[in-house]
Amino acid sequence: MRKDELEAASTLGSGISIQGRIMGEGNLTVEGSVEGDVTIQGDFVVAAGARVHGSVEAHGVVVEGDLEGDILATGPVHAGAGASLRGNVKGQAFTMEEGATVSVTVDADFDLPPELQGGRE
Repeated sequence: MRKDELEAASTLGSGISIQGRIMGEGNLTVEGSVEGDVTIQGDFVVAAGARVHGSVEAHGVVVEGDLEGDILATGPVHAGAGASLRGNVKGQAFTMEEGATVSVTVDADFDLPPELQGGRE
């Protein structure tokens, strides 16, 4: 899942800074900064240049900016080329583009192909 694949979302613009918990339905894009946990039922995007410091629970998560905190997603998690992502990631799948800075522990629901299982089948 990439940002350009998402439906229209509510947006916290680049001039907005929020301290506190965010909860809601629908999709949300952050272009500014958030200090606090985010829990939404839709998809969550951290846009390029944005900063989020807190845990995130959402359907899908796209990080193009800076996110420090744990991610719990029921769908896919994607780190774009300019992303900085630190924390624990749990989701249906995890993808990242070349150029992303990622320091995470990943817990994803997928099976490795046999050639990547170290001889286990």
